[in-house]
Amino acid sequence: MATDNNDLTIGTESSRADVDSKTGAHVDTDPEGTTADKIALTQAVLFVSGEPLSLQHLCRVTELSEADQAAILADLAAKLEADDAAGICLRRLEDRYCLTTKSELSNALEKMFEPRKFAKLSPAAYEALAVVAYNQPVTRSQIETVRGVNSDNVIGRLVERGLIEVSGYLDAPGRPAQFVTTERFLLEVGLSSIDELEPLELMMYGTLQDLEQTVQEQKEDVSSGIDP
Repeated sequence: MATDNNDLTIGTESSRADVDSKTGAHVDTDPEGTTADKIALTQAVLFVSGEPLSLQHLCRVTELSEADQAAILADLAAKLEADDAAGICLRRLEDRYCLTTKSELSNALEKMFEPRKFAKLSPAAYEALAVVAYNQPVTRSQIETVRGVNSDNVIGRLVERGLIEVSGYLDAPGRPAQFVTTERFLLEVGLSSIDELEPLELMMYGTLQDLEQTVQEQKEDVSSGIDP
């Protein structure tokens, strides 16, 4: 379960808000306490949604400007990250945001659910996943051209696992489906965006868990190198 917090692309909060030197969150100096209300509303909207929401979607619900909403998201992320008693964190997946459980709780939370029935991805499926990840959107025939073999079964398995999906259809004879990686793929490997994958990095790992572990280790190395 990859549920680490990720860096968020943020805007600038109103000049009425200062920054807490300890947590990095904005501190509202408005006597009406509107920043706290906005943070609470944003957290509630993300919670009841159950799926990642775009900044624009959030703004339609909260009635905030994109700049203000982006700043509130940054505040919420800092607040949850700094709170050791909080079991959730804010994640960004491409241009969408969601609440997920913190990664250090994954072992305990797994006891609530039945073990996954999915078998490990075969080398062929993992190879096809890499082709999609680095060439998306890509058609079935394009995947097969890169791999050199029929890929019907492995593509079906990846779709069933929720790691790839049809994003549209190519304007060509037969209207072939085009495949892209999903938000579940990003969640499983602990990325905010597919752009964070280094060139051909996916081919270096035997499983999604191996890639996830490396991503987390890289983030820890970067964090430890930042002066407090």
